[in-house]
Amino acid sequence: MQARHWLVVALVSFAACGDGRTGRGIATDGTLTLLREKNLSELLPATGRYEASGVALRDGALLVAFDNRTQVAEVDLALSTAKLGPGAKSASQYEGITIAARPLPRVYLVREIGAGGRGEIVTLDDLGNVAATEPTDIAFSGNKGLEGIAWLDDVERLLVLCEASACGAGDRRAGHGLVTALRHEGTSWVTEASLPLPDVRFDDYSDLAVLPEADGTHRIAVLSQESAALWLGTLTTRPLAILGPGVVYGFPKAADRVQYCSLEGVTFIDARTFAMASDRVEDAAGCTKGEALHVFALP
Repeated sequence: MQARHWLVVALVSFAACGDGRTGRGIATDGTLTLLREKNLSELLPATGRYEASGVALRDGALLVAFDNRTQVAEVDLALSTAKLGPGAKSASQYEGITIAARPLPRVYLVREIGAGGRGEIVTLDDLGNVAATEPTDIAFSGNKGLEGIAWLDDVERLLVLCEASACGAGDRRAGHGLVTALRHEGTSWVTEASLPLPDVRFDDYSDLAVLPEADGTHRIAVLSQESAALWLGTLTTRPLAILGPGVVYGFPKAADRVQYCSLEGVTFIDARTFAMASDRVEDAAGCTKGEALHVFALP
């Protein structure tokens, strides 16, 4: 039933939109519809840049992580009010955020590269303070490490996403995205399974999100900053696997030019609606949307 659903979505999108492209070489099945967006500087105190790197939904509000501060922001879904949690304006290397309900309520952040070149998981307590910083067994060289994070309540596992194809240790050509399932063991996070993404030729991978379905599967979303695209597919947890081929969506353009070049975080609001967070814009070729929150819907 789930596979048939995604096939219908793909066929309808293709019929309506044709073989669109993001402007960065990725063929798409449709274009997401922008519902609203707001610069973070309009919501939060004027204390410098807000380089958003991840976003998660908790109790009807968005939690936003930044790579240039350890504070986590809480923003209402209307994007009208916001506040900052404890922490400081400093390099955090936070690259994603997710919410766990089981076995206990937790906020987890992923740190790109920590001590010994390993990706790290940071746990926040109920007040937003750091309760633990624990290594994963995934090691990196260079500056491309873990970039996304999602929690699976039903099996109590973390999913982490590498920025580079094959986690930088295998076939690094575009289209070799890799998700790793981690279990908590003692004071570290240990690899339990590696889940290759379908052959979607993204140039990088910036975040992932999951949403439970009534049939026991999950919708899974994977965002690419460099390719300016979003892939949607199906995840099963028993067994743990990502099913393909899924559907790829692009983002609205301005005068046929790519606007969204710095999207780094994604979360489901519901089955058809997503919140996304953007880092500062580093691409001068017409990309204007950065340091903001954005809400998109499926076409």
